[in-house]
Amino acid sequence: MKSNESTEPSGCEDSESSGFIYNAEDAKDSGISYILSDKFDNILPLYDSQTGPFRLLSAVRYGKKYVLKCLKNDNSVPSIYEAAFLKEFEIGMSLDHTNVRSTIGIQEIEGIGKAIILEYIDGENLEQFLSRGNITKEKARNILTQICSALGYMHRKQIIHRDLKPSNIMVTHSGETVKIIDFSLSDSDAFMIAKNPAGTLSYMAPEAFEEGYRTDSKADIWSLGKIARLLSEASGDLNLYGIASRCMKKNPNDRPRDVETIVETLKTREKYHLDYFSLRSASLTWVLTITILILLIVVVRLLLSRGLINEVIF
Repeated sequence: MKSNESTEPSGCEDSESSGFIYNAEDAKDSGISYILSDKFDNILPLYDSQTGPFRLLSAVRYGKKYVLKCLKNDNSVPSIYEAAFLKEFEIGMSLDHTNVRSTIGIQEIEGIGKAIILEYIDGENLEQFLSRGNITKEKARNILTQICSALGYMHRKQIIHRDLKPSNIMVTHSGETVKIIDFSLSDSDAFMIAKNPAGTLSYMAPEAFEEGYRTDSKADIWSLGKIARLLSEASGDLNLYGIASRCMKKNPNDRPRDVETIVETLKTREKYHLDYFSLRSASLTWVLTITILILLIVVVRLLLSRGLINEVIF
């Protein structure tokens, strides 16, 4: 006797397989070959140094935007820059931090040559960010804290940036995340090239100009101090100004011993609200100062009238 039971597999799914019905010829021009291509497309100039050997390009791959850093197509580029170029790639690949621009890889690209593939940052550099004004204390401190986080991470890996300045610090449009960029002058004990002093003159520590100087983290801390001073002036934050002064001591031994000390100092001053006065509230500062002086004079005269202190004071 024939069974009436269904031969459909157990479960509620359909026994027929699912899929697209398409014509293979139509799929050839669907654009999928472009999406899967590992070639860079839409390559455009981004920055071309007038004096240096490097140039930056923006490019798209897999629908995502990147920055390509390469040497200029110039036979006169000294070989030391080629070595520095590879050093920058190796240092970049060794860094993995939220506040450091990511290095993706290196690749030979037709018409360009060897290029370092870098994360594209949708934002502006710190110099541009500060020029727009209206920087609150909270924003200024947040920016400095993020810079310190990246710099401390690098220093723990024995890497010195050597060219820390506002144009090498990016601030994203979304969330105002800070990213340190450009490691072309960075140094590490793992490398033997480019040990001579380097950087942007106005952001180089004083000792870098002394004979026999050897790069260390205190030079980065001096540069950090100058950035802290800019943030202080933009936001009117005296705490940042004090930190800047400590970081920019002429004698390296008088500066904070490391970046973590700077962060702790800032946290301590915030915790105990040691920021009553502001560079922006100059009129209020003068009013309070004069008021305190008047009260002091009144108290002294009162004590004089009662003979509690000698009149020789006045």
